[in-house]
Amino acid sequence: MEELFTILPRNTYSPGINEANAIGVPVVIAKPWGFNFEGRSRTLIVDPKLPLHVIASRVYDLLVKAPLEGVSRVPTWDEVVETYIAKLYGA
Repeated sequence: MEELFTILPRNTYSPGINEANAIGVPVVIAKPWGFNFEGRSRTLIVDPKLPLHVIASRVYDLLVKAPLEGVSRVPTWDEVVETYIAKLYGA
């Protein structure tokens, strides 16, 4: 299994994360942007201000459990837009 590690400090909704989730590649995403991917399997959301040894330990745990988890369901762009509009306008 190949791993993709991305800690993006300023990317709100990375297509690369969606692609990785769709094929089951484990991902690491920085807060606060990672909250857009909350609840997905094989996905770790970390605070980049944490000490590196803490992040490394959490990444290790992700890699141990990732093969036991299923692939995440990735929403369509239409679903993403509907979610953002609902959050933005309270619809």
